[in-house]
Amino acid sequence: MGRGEPRYAGRRLPRLALVGHIDAVYVNVDVATHMLANEMRLPGGLRFDPDLPHARCDFRLSTLLHPEVVRQFSQFPRRERSWPRRLRVKYQIGGTGAP
Repeated sequence: MGRGEPRYAGRRLPRLALVGHIDAVYVNVDVATHMLANEMRLPGGLRFDPDLPHARCDFRLSTLLHPEVVRQFSQFPRRERSWPRRLRVKYQIGGTGAP
């Protein structure tokens, strides 16, 4: 890696694919879409192929020691109904899964 080059492979792999050094990358589609459009200024530079192996992920919260945190977490979406939509629009995430 050159000087000033990010150490995070998720940033390096799309660059390698864009210049043809590798054929595919396995990264989060929303992250790659945002990075290509906003950091690299190459919107649509890579294409999501749903025929290749991929995974959808969910996030869960669980605790035995702090049930109040789970209650707060559960109440948040009811209090902030428009917040997830605003995030999806702002960061262009959660759409069709295609960059």
